[in-house]
Amino acid sequence: MNINRLINMGMRMLVNGGIKMAANRGKRTENMSADERKSAQTANQSMQKARKGMRIMRRFMR
Repeated sequence: MNINRLINMGMRMLVNGGIKMAANRGKRTENMSADERKSAQTANQSMQKARKGMRIMRRFMR
């Protein structure tokens, strides 16, 4: 496996984990209230849509 691919994979994992932590505001789901859990879930869904949109844009920009 190429070292560049390993670095990219590690960076992707860190970025995705950071986005997830930012959406949860550093709390675990079992320590959140129902409103906090709902807002974290909507934040995660919007980030997934943004990632999907960026993938589509990259495909069209080739």
